Amino acid sequence: FVICNLLSTPCHANEEVDALIDMKNMMQDPHNVLQTWDPSLVDPCTWFHITCDNNGRVSRIDLAHSGLSGTLSPRIGDLPYLQYLDLSDNQLSGPVPKVGSLSRFGHD
Repeated sequence: FVICNLLSTPCHANEEVDALIDMKNMMQDPHNVLQTWDPSLVDPCTWFHITCDNNGRVSRIDLAHSGLSGTLSPRIGDLPYLQYLDLSDNQLSGPVPKVGSLSRFGHD
C-alpha cells in the first residue's frame, strides 16, 4: 500500500499488469499486436487493445483478428472489472479459464 502511494501508481494496476503479462506470455504473437503490453509501463490503460473504466481498471480487451495462438491464461479471472473480451478469429486452444469472479463480465 505504501509503495503504491509513493509511486503514485494504483495498486490494482500492478495486479492487472501481472495478469495481462501472464496472458501475453501464454500466447504467440507473430504480428506484435501486444508489443505495448510491457510490464515496465505500469498503466495498462495506455496499452493497445485495452480499455479502462473511469477508475483506471481494465474493462475491455479487444484482440479480435490479431493472429494470436496459444492458450488463454487462467489469470484472466484476476481482472475483476473486465466486462468485455473479444478473442475471435485467433488460433487459441485449450480450456476456457474460470471466470466466476468476473461479476461485471458482459455488463456495459
